[in-house]
Amino acid sequence: MNQKVLMVLKGFHELSTDEKVQLIAEINKYQQGSPSVRIGLESGFYESVRKSQAAVNFGPAPGSCPCCGR
Repeated sequence: MNQKVLMVLKGFHELSTDEKVQLIAEINKYQQGSPSVRIGLESGFYESVRKSQAAVNFGPAPGSCPCCGR
């Protein structure tokens, strides 16, 4: 299995049941959407990530990232 897929799967396993349901619903919207729907979802996703990165603290912390393990 590809390393990127393994990292995403690891992060998926760290989610709560409700979070897994929400993620699967978003993936299904993307997979079943038309090209214009996909573009809209992608632009909304990137905007959300851009806004959230303003508050991300990458300083030293106990433990590691649940997604990538670093």
